[in-house]
Amino acid sequence: MTSSTLSVEGFRDLLDRLGGDLSCWPAPERQAATALIEQSPEAQQMLAEARRLDAGLSRPPSAPKGLADRIVKTALGKDDGQD
Repeated sequence: MTSSTLSVEGFRDLLDRLGGDLSCWPAPERQAATALIEQSPEAQQMLAEARRLDAGLSRPPSAPKGLADRIVKTALGKDDGQD
């Protein structure tokens, strides 16, 4: 693959499959993507969005304080509706 063969849509597909960390991409795709990013504001925006998504997915999930207790109370039929 050469830089001239990677379209914005092809780049979007690679982002969806490989994520926003270009260092994890195979060298030919990374080189083509880098060339496209240098010339395409749309590709730059897509990469930024993919990186934000990757960052969000890498954070551990969080739950509101007391959620586990409320779930157990509800499961046991002891939910009085008051917190």
